[in-house]
Amino acid sequence: MAISPIYLDVEEEIPELIERIKQTTSEEVQVVVPAHSKLGQSRFNFQLLHDYARRLDKKIAIISPDVAVQQMATESGFSAFAETATQGGFGYGYGHEPAAAERAFPVAPAVDAKSATKRPSRLVIPRPRRPAALQGTGPARFMLYAGAAMLLVSGVVASAVFVPSAQVTLVAKATEFSHSTSFDAAPGAAPVRIRTITSNKTATHSFTATGTKVTPAVFASGQVVFTDRCPDVAFTVPQGQRVMDSSGHHFAVTDGGVAVRGNSNASANIIAAGAGVSGNVGANTINTIEGRSAGWTACMSVTNPSATANGADEKHETQVSQGDLDSAKAQLQSDLQATVTDDLNKQAQPGEKLGDSVDFQIQFTADKKVDDVVPNFNGNGTMTGSGALYQVEDVKKAILGDLKKNVPTGTALTDNAPAIDYRVTTSTPDGHMSFFGTAKGFVAPSLDFSKIKSRLSGQSTAAARIYLGTLPIESAQVSQKPVSLPLMPILGSRIKIVYEVQTTKPPAVTPKA
Repeated sequence: MAISPIYLDVEEEIPELIERIKQTTSEEVQVVVPAHSKLGQSRFNFQLLHDYARRLDKKIAIISPDVAVQQMATESGFSAFAETATQGGFGYGYGHEPAAAERAFPVAPAVDAKSATKRPSRLVIPRPRRPAALQGTGPARFMLYAGAAMLLVSGVVASAVFVPSAQVTLVAKATEFSHSTSFDAAPGAAPVRIRTITSNKTATHSFTATGTKVTPAVFASGQVVFTDRCPDVAFTVPQGQRVMDSSGHHFAVTDGGVAVRGNSNASANIIAAGAGVSGNVGANTINTIEGRSAGWTACMSVTNPSATANGADEKHETQVSQGDLDSAKAQLQSDLQATVTDDLNKQAQPGEKLGDSVDFQIQFTADKKVDDVVPNFNGNGTMTGSGALYQVEDVKKAILGDLKKNVPTGTALTDNAPAIDYRVTTSTPDGHMSFFGTAKGFVAPSLDFSKIKSRLSGQSTAAARIYLGTLPIESAQVSQKPVSLPLMPILGSRIKIVYEVQTTKPPAVTPKA
């Protein structure tokens, strides 16, 4: 079978060629590249063509009068020729490599030294022969141009799909400046004066049940009778055949392959297309066979001798859910915790503060249980709070004294008042408390993402990595889609920068573009 070559225009580029190769059913394709073609201006185009040819499982040969194009094609792994051969059609067969004589480039005839000084020898390569079908004029040429325009549009769409993108992940390490200290205290012992207190409160509230007991909707069902009025024609009603009543309610045949012979009828079970009472229709109201040709409707008719039944709408009832009980307990706990905390704070004397770690214990009961079908229920909660009051200035003095003892060698505290943050970490009913105080901060390099994108655009991946190595970061990683290319995207908008800052906490990933 002859192989029809693909003739490229001078302005066609790699996306258009790839789209045309995709549309070719033949596994063996000859591509005729004219002189001065955009495709032949870059070796990178032939490398891309080689990758896509392998993906599409196509065997491609390059035919071009341009020796440079032939050389780039050969270096990229293609067979290259100066013109299409006429071996059983266009192009060489792909079952064997062409002979050396076939691959050799034409050699200029020998000339004497005198004639050589007058004119340079030229490599004469015959122009590619085009099929006779493409040399016509009139409507055929118009259709050719129209097809070329459609291929061009397809190529533009394909180029949008294959436009590469890159993600650059930059990782930097933050420097932590902090000092933390912890210490214990107890009533009657240094360094903090402490005393214990308790409070007990009860509350009862009514709550609304929000759970829903759902009884699923039921599909109506029934039976129809198909009648074949044509004596010599038999029909088979397939499973799923749709029928409809006069009000637009749809039903489907549940039986498989119901045979209806000429001048006879056959029964079939049906079910409503939608659940609910709307599927309950009266007798003899289903008279339409959906989705069938005129031949069907001319011979076949349908009706339901009896009304369809058993369709029911979905039923919703309010009931108590586990979430309702949990929510009620949480609300009572929040209300009581605020009340107990307020009472504990009222017991504080001047200079004292309630410790952050107050022990709250709640007992919760409800007059209804899970799945009870009721609109509301009552919940009761009793809370006991145990805490400790301590002298704030004693805590600050202890943390400040520890800070002064741990200033690194060669540094000193400034005249600015230290920012002291602390909390009570543990507290027991007998008044023993543990305190933890800290001051910390993190710093990380500030990067100009617009500048980085500008520097990376159009660079080789090797040059991009070298540039990224000059930034004050720990590491950089470059990934590309849909395939890895030796160049970064030309458009900065196709480069996405992700900045990860590593601290003592998990790294925070922040897309910047």
